Amino acid sequence: MLMTKHNAAAPPSGSDTRTKAAEAAADDDGAFLTDEPTGMDKPASCSASAWATPRSSGRGEATSLWQAQRRTPESSCFAPVDPEVTPDHIQMRQARDDIGFSPLRRAALAVVQVPTDFNMDSEAAFLIAKFPGVELRMQKITGLGTDLCTPESFLPARKNIRDAAMALTPNDYCNVAGLACTSMSFTLGPEIVDAELQIAHPNAHTLDMARSQLKALRTMGCTNVGLVTPYIDLVHINNVKMLESGGDVTVAASVNLGLVKSEWSSMVDQQTIIDAVQRTKAISKTPLDAVVIGCSALRVCVPGFITDLESTTGVNIVTSTQSFYWNCLRTGGVDDQIDGYGRLFSDF
Repeated sequence: MLMTKHNAAAPPSGSDTRTKAAEAAADDDGAFLTDEPTGMDKPASCSASAWATPRSSGRGEATSLWQAQRRTPESSCFAPVDPEVTPDHIQMRQARDDIGFSPLRRAALAVVQVPTDFNMDSEAAFLIAKFPGVELRMQKITGLGTDLCTPESFLPARKNIRDAAMALTPNDYCNVAGLACTSMSFTLGPEIVDAELQIAHPNAHTLDMARSQLKALRTMGCTNVGLVTPYIDLVHINNVKMLESGGDVTVAASVNLGLVKSEWSSMVDQQTIIDAVQRTKAISKTPLDAVVIGCSALRVCVPGFITDLESTTGVNIVTSTQSFYWNCLRTGGVDDQIDGYGRLFSDF
């Protein structure tokens, strides 16, 4: 192995006047590496703006491709040996040929969310961990007018979306940026959401949770649906209007809980949600293709819950968090299919 020895009495051997990054490592005889790394494939850029997106038609294939893509750092990644640093111990500078970078991420997701959404912090991390090579970066939106789940709380929050997204630097790192709040998404509308996210991440695909619900239903071919939300009546009806806005989806029946504060949605237990889904199906006058569970704060995007609920009810289940991250992944070029999160993830 090439290395550099330091001691307290003298600067590193061979580091007198050379300042290029090529002089970043020396062997015991003072020999320095050249600019061109050896022994590995052509170097990949250190730039944060590049990402790899191996495509897959099923389980495992893209992950294997991604894991094989070990990279050689470019010379610009390394600092030269500093002759002014003279530690009083033996210090090694690792030879560049012995340094490898992990594969470029398959996708990187910039996600902004409301501060009272407690459940998605853990749910999203657990879900995305099932997709090797995908990185999740999350930031809370601050400065909301109130902690109420109302249009009055969300409408002044336009710039807060931008500020939260801009905290996820560098701004060329993520290839997908999304707003992870259903009610804020359809209250502000896609034009405002996209404009604010694109200021922070100009090269990223932008999306939101409301559009993800609709995209999931269309992808699965579901046209007659039910809806369950924790919202007050006005916000609940606005969710219905959003789903029906394209004219290809009809909400045949719905149930809402009428909770005033966003944080209370995170406290609803799963049996309440199951009962609401079953009630929605029961009151519908026509067979439902799917039931949408709106609001990312509801604890439903956990392993097995959606799949079990589909089995129990006999209808497709689309949830806000599930559809949002499915949309993020598919938009980011990650096609892996997984079990436990409903037909949306296992079949589409």
